[in-house]
Amino acid sequence: MKIKDAIHRADDIRPNPFPIDVKVQALAALDGKIALEIHLMDISEVQKFNYTEEDIEKELLVPFPHDKLYVDFLVAEIGFDNGEYNKYENDRAMFNQEYGEYLRWFARTYKPAQGNSERRCACHE
Repeated sequence: MKIKDAIHRADDIRPNPFPIDVKVQALAALDGKIALEIHLMDISEVQKFNYTEEDIEKELLVPFPHDKLYVDFLVAEIGFDNGEYNKYENDRAMFNQEYGEYLRWFARTYKPAQGNSERRCACHE
């Protein structure tokens, strides 16, 4: 999923006044977290996920079919920033479920703790 696609889908679900650059930075922070916590990348590699508005056409780190987590994340963040805390909690639970499913799939598939993720995962390119 491209950055712009995640933003457009989230905006369709939860219309909001927040600027694109704020959403791009939120997605950058999420990809950085995924790179560190799930893919076990070195901190020096994580800098490539510091997106700006010029990166709107870039593909996000997590591939289909797990990429729904980006939309869930943005929708939850929008709910929180709007003070809609009940919606935020529900949306965050959906995000946490998607994030957990991706973490488990990635760990089973690439076994990053054994140093295997860099050899097989296209996300390290």
